[in-house]
Amino acid sequence: MSWNGFGKLNIADVQEAGDPVLQPGKYIVTCDDAVVEDGRNPSDKRLVLTFKAPEGQLRSNLNIHNKSAQATEIALRQLKSFLVSAGHSNPDQPGDVSTLKGLQVGIIVGEGKPYTNKEGNSIVPKEVKRFFPVEKFDDIVVQEQPSRAAKASAAQQQSAQNKAMMDDEIPF
Repeated sequence: MSWNGFGKLNIADVQEAGDPVLQPGKYIVTCDDAVVEDGRNPSDKRLVLTFKAPEGQLRSNLNIHNKSAQATEIALRQLKSFLVSAGHSNPDQPGDVSTLKGLQVGIIVGEGKPYTNKEGNSIVPKEVKRFFPVEKFDDIVVQEQPSRAAKASAAQQQSAQNKAMMDDEIPF
């Protein structure tokens, strides 16, 4: 393929980039993909679930087998909540991972723990905070949560106010 300039560029047969990431809120999603991958340590396993909605998609990584017992326990509780809320035929023993594909469930999306990526940019990931049955969608109320940045700013302001109050001279 030779370059003939931007004006001659033909991208008719090119697919658009992936779906946008779901933003905080509540959604009805379908589990579009489910796969077990190795973790950082080859003996660790994580279940990677891809949830899709008309508004976008979200990946959820569950550490279903990890050297950290706490990480494993959290992941298994999340998996059980997903399976029960989605009406899986056997949430206690789900069997083949392919049985998760196509399940429909309600989710509440929120902000995860911020981190700095390889390029040095601060990232606030989005993550599933809660699963619920689709039929309860209208009953679920999502309270607006301040962002982590707003919480940090408010904490700094409160700290400055506290310090100013402590600097008052007290006559003895």
